[in-house]
Amino acid sequence: MKNVDELKAVLIEMPASEKVRSYLSYAHELTIVARESYDGSSPQLAWVCNEALHRLMGHLIRLHSGVTDPESEQSFARMIVETAESRGWLAMLRRSLVTRG
Repeated sequence: MKNVDELKAVLIEMPASEKVRSYLSYAHELTIVARESYDGSSPQLAWVCNEALHRLMGHLIRLHSGVTDPESEQSFARMIVETAESRGWLAMLRRSLVTRG
């Protein structure tokens, strides 16, 4: 994927089962990033990881329950990609994507 708009589009268009696996993989990666804050030197990092994980888990619950719509999918994809971009986590998000191709 060449840019963030393409990444957002991939997330939006991905089948629900692939979204679930991709978002779970990304959540796992975030837990590894959060470990950097264990010594207390980076409470901001712990907060950002916790917020991202909170949003990911909430969205995964909605996906699993079938309670999503195109507007919420677009909003969620935008938020996830923009957060990843601002934190330098785009490569990690890309690695987490589970696609058929």
